[in-house]
Amino acid sequence: MELVKFLKILKENLALIIILGVISCVSALVFYKIKPVTYSVFFDINISQKGEDQTDDYQYDNYYSGQAIDIFTDSLEKWFGNPRIITESYQKAGVDLDSFSMRKRSKLVKARKTGPQYLEVNFKAVDRSQGEKIVNGLVAVLEKEIAALGEEKQVWFKIDAGTPLIVEEKWSIPLLATIAFLTGGIVGIFLSLFKNYLAFFRN
Repeated sequence: MELVKFLKILKENLALIIILGVISCVSALVFYKIKPVTYSVFFDINISQKGEDQTDDYQYDNYYSGQAIDIFTDSLEKWFGNPRIITESYQKAGVDLDSFSMRKRSKLVKARKTGPQYLEVNFKAVDRSQGEKIVNGLVAVLEKEIAALGEEKQVWFKIDAGTPLIVEEKWSIPLLATIAFLTGGIVGIFLSLFKNYLAFFRN
């Protein structure tokens, strides 16, 4: 399509493009105002050893101790995808997960290994208080699971959770309005071209 013809189509349908842009912009702003506030919660976990080696599996000198912690950190990272652990943690925080499937529960909390003995954990909460309670619930359940593992296999580790960073998720209003207007405008452009395409075949 020639540029001149394209510009002519845009000019003829400018009102439609602007109207769709405005509708999209207003809709986005209304949705932003009525949607529930969400908070992102981040905290770190440091894994270390305690006690003496009581098995042949782990040798508690500097090298083997580091290896053991590294391996255990890998395992701990996977625990955050265990629906049972997540459910119990959220229950301790007073959060009802009855409406969540097991698959959804396993994705509520994300953990990422950032070092041989460090995990970065993040999840969403409806307010700061809930975020702090979920952190405490997660730490309590993990400590219980680690203690049970230690009694079973005589391998002793401990975790130390850092102070959580809780941030309200916010959009820049001007940026949101601009993106929404442009999105609506682009839809308007495509509709204009489609209308011209249909008119061409009718003639």
